Amino acid sequence: MWDDLVCPADYGPLDRFGTQLSCRNCGAGYPVLESLPTFLADDESAAWRRHQRRSIARLPRGPREARVTYSPVVRERGRQLEALLGEHLSLGSRSRILQVGPGAEGEVHHFQTGLRYAVDPLAGVLAERRLLRWGQVRWVAARGERLPFPDGCFSAVILSEVLDWVDSPRRVLHEAWRCLSGDGLLYVAQSEERTAPLRRLSLETIQRLAAGFRVVEAGSRAAVCVPAAAAGAVAGSIVPRDERFMLLARATSSLRVLAAA
Repeated sequence: MWDDLVCPADYGPLDRFGTQLSCRNCGAGYPVLESLPTFLADDESAAWRRHQRRSIARLPRGPREARVTYSPVVRERGRQLEALLGEHLSLGSRSRILQVGPGAEGEVHHFQTGLRYAVDPLAGVLAERRLLRWGQVRWVAARGERLPFPDGCFSAVILSEVLDWVDSPRRVLHEAWRCLSGDGLLYVAQSEERTAPLRRLSLETIQRLAAGFRVVEAGSRAAVCVPAAAAGAVAGSIVPRDERFMLLARATSSLRVLAAA
């Protein structure tokens, strides 16, 4: 996966030297921690991140050798989402799909085709506690505001109940726009009931922030009814509720508004 990554500062190519990645253009260095390429800036100590890290630290450490179990809730939602995207995209074995902010396990884990990627700033903490679901997913510890991927490399980007948690929703949307191919789709889902630590955004607000996109489809998805006890320690704590979604496509060939929200 190393060839798929670029420097998030200037999008230059990266060289790997042991447990360090280095940008050929600007010389910036990024560590590989817990087998995760890590692109986190100094401001990763925001209050909500400290809270999330404390919450994860209270969970039991995952077993070292035991077989990893996946959440049936997330599995079913992943299959539903893949079918939804398949109505608008031709997903093949070389299609790239990215999920931003999936926690320990996201819908992208349960896609049946394509090259799957996941980005989460807490991925390293989850990996340390052996809670991260690896599967066939290529994990990166990074923020949605600074994605270490080249322009136009993804067929689909998934933002499932994540924009309430980020520092700059507009910047995350811009990065999604940048990383999507010309005919790629952005999936955005929000739960109206969910309590978020930073803000609560409606889909209407997100649509106004999403300059450069047009709506392809909008609707709602009902919660999958599986007991939390059957969903696993981490995934069980984030069982999705009823949510509304939008499928967005790039509407412009360039995006000039880069201001942070």
